[in-house]
Amino acid sequence: AIAMEVLGLLRDEDDNPRGQGRGLFVSGATLEEVEAAEERRKQIQAERLSFAKQETGILKLVQSKNHFLRLGLPEPRWDSQGNPIWDCSERALTRVYDEAKKCCHPEWSFHPRRKQGFELLTEAYDTLSDRNGKRDEYVRKVVNEARERERLLEELQKGKLDGQVSTNSRSTDDAAELREQLRAA
Repeated sequence: AIAMEVLGLLRDEDDNPRGQGRGLFVSGATLEEVEAAEERRKQIQAERLSFAKQETGILKLVQSKNHFLRLGLPEPRWDSQGNPIWDCSERALTRVYDEAKKCCHPEWSFHPRRKQGFELLTEAYDTLSDRNGKRDEYVRKVVNEARERERLLEELQKGKLDGQVSTNSRSTDDAAELREQLRAA
């Protein structure tokens, strides 16, 4: 109680810079803002991930091939005419983002690669939430790539590529490499 009175007196002094600077944790100009900032700091501290979990999360972000995998969302599919179909609510997208940011957000993480991870996460979230206006184009691109992989896989399964490449050893190596890529995808 005495400390709060002292803070109140200091806040009213003209030469006191309290509340003017903005750091990672905003201290606030009023006691209510100070209290809210302290509660936020405690919440972050309680929910902060261990270093190993931060490492795992950042590696997932770095190694993921597309934005859907970065956020752990299902990839888009296509209808009978080949039009992209991807439906994810803003609420679900925000929930997934909020969970993923714990491994790399500057307020939550202390990992050395957090900046790289956060840039990748933010790029994925901004694109899929259409904040940067690139969602439709990106979904179409991912669907076209998936359709092409599926077409090549069907050709491999039917033996079309095996028959075409059996005469040339370089082409055989290419077909084996293509099979391996398709299995990995």
